[in-house]
Amino acid sequence: KGRYREDEIYPWVATSYAECQGNETWFQTCKFRNNSECNIQRDMVGVRCLPNNETYCREDEVFYGGYCYHLTKSNSSLNYEDAAQNCRERSSSLLYITSQKENDFVSEWLIRQHPDVKSVMMGGLGFPASNRSQWIWKDIHKTKFIFSKWWPGWNSEKILPPYVKSGVLCMAMKKEFPCSDNQNTKCHTDYFFWDTEVCGIPERDSTYICKRSNNDHF
Repeated sequence: KGRYREDEIYPWVATSYAECQGNETWFQTCKFRNNSECNIQRDMVGVRCLPNNETYCREDEVFYGGYCYHLTKSNSSLNYEDAAQNCRERSSSLLYITSQKENDFVSEWLIRQHPDVKSVMMGGLGFPASNRSQWIWKDIHKTKFIFSKWWPGWNSEKILPPYVKSGVLCMAMKKEFPCSDNQNTKCHTDYFFWDTEVCGIPERDSTYICKRSNNDHF
C-alpha cells in the first residue's frame, strides 16, 4: 500500500474492540472502540486475515464443505451425457456425493430453496460386474464410491444397492417414489434419496447440479 497519508494515521494506537464486516480492504477501516490505557504484555493481540472460501464460488453457486454447487433447471430435454457436458463446460462435474453430511446439505438446499424440484441428475454410473453391480462416480477427480444413500423403501426393506442386469444405469436424487399401497402412484418424502435412471433417455424439464472444488480455476 505504501506510506500512509497524514489523514490515514489514527491518533491512538490502543483499542479494546474491533468490528469488521468482511469487505474491508485494510484493517483500519473497521469500527474501533479505543482505550487510553494499554498494557502491552497483557493486552496486545495480533490480527490474521483468512480467505473467505465462499468468495471463490460464482454468484450463481452455493458453497459447502470446500465445494461450489450450481443448480440448473433446463426447459429442454437433456440426457445424462448432455448434463455432464454442460457441467464440464463450467469446469465442474455432474453431482457426486461422498458423505451423509453432504447428502443432508444437498437435500436441505433443494427442499428449502427449490421446493418444485422432484428429481436431480447425478454423476454416478452402474454396470454389471461378475455376480454383482459396480457403481462409480464419473467426475473429473475420479472420486471413489465410498458412500451411498439409496432409497431404502417405505419400510426400509431394501438393503442392497440396485442391481444392474445389463448395460449401464445412471443415478438421480429423488424425493418421490411409488407409494407402498399403490405402485402406480408416487408419494412424497421429506428427503432426497438416490435412485436409478436409464442413461440415454432425455429427461423433460431436466434438473441437474454441477459440483466443483472451490480451488478449481474458472
